[in-house]
This record gives sequence, structure tokens and C-alpha cells, in this order.
Amino acid sequence: MTIVHRRSYLNQIRLRYQNGTKKEKGKILDEFCAVCSYTRKYAIRICRGKIQPRLKKPGRQAKYTGGRFLFYLTELWELMGRLNSKSMKVAIPVWLPFCKDIPAEFKLMLVEVSPATIDRLLKPQRGAKPKARSSTRPSLIKNKIPLKLLDREVRISSN
Repeated sequence: MTIVHRRSYLNQIRLRYQNGTKKEKGKILDEFCAVCSYTRKYAIRICRGKIQPRLKKPGRQAKYTGGRFLFYLTELWELMGRLNSKSMKVAIPVWLPFCKDIPAEFKLMLVEVSPATIDRLLKPQRGAKPKARSSTRPSLIKNKIPLKLLDREVRISSN
């Protein structure tokens, strides 16, 4: 059951719960707990109106979520020659006076952004790192030489 459905169901249950007798309240709580998989004590608090369900996510709000900020950051990163984040953080104040098309509010945000945030935001643009290939090549003569093993048997290659 999605959160939206739970909230609409809660509003219907709350009216029935507040107008019901003690026996009806018990049955309503049993039904509500079974449907929404809440604990009984939490269901009582919600139905009484003591606790309101959380409407927004807890914690700090994201500061650099705007698509335009990411656009300006990516453009600056491309102009700088795809620098790493620590070098880019140091170079941003030097490059910003030459970027006339970036609004002042985004210039302030670009100066304040940390290298870790730059890495996190630019991760999709950088793409997955390709697996490195080994630079050594297998030798053809290596397979022709017999090897002596610990138990003194000679292994001869089948090539």
C-alpha cells in the first residue's frame, strides 16, 4: 500500500475511530493495523491525531539539486579540460570572471561547492571507468619450456 493510499485510508479511519465506542475502536484498530501493518500503539496515536504523518523527508535540504547548477558546473568542467575536483575547486574563482553567461547566484554556489560534491554531481558525466587491460603479453616460448614441479615430474606443454 502506497503512502498516498495509507493517508486517505487514515482519514476515513480517523473519523470512524473518533465517533466509535470502545469495542468499535478495538475492531477499527485491528483492521487498521492489519491493512497498514502498523503497530497497535502507533495506530492509536495516529487515529487520535496526536501524531501527524511525516510529509517531507527528514534532514537537510539538498542545495545543489537544480538542473541549471549542474549544467553550469558541467560546462565549467568541460572548459577547464575535465579537471579533477580538488584542482577544479581551486580553479573556479580564477575562471568565473571570464564566464559572462553564468548568473550571480550560480557563481556564488560554484565558489562554495566542495570537491566531494563536485565529484558526486559529475559522476554521471564522467561515466564508468573502463577496466584496464594488461600491457604484458603471454610469451610463445614460455609454453614450450618444460617446468620441473615439486614432485620431480616433468610437465611438457601440449602445444
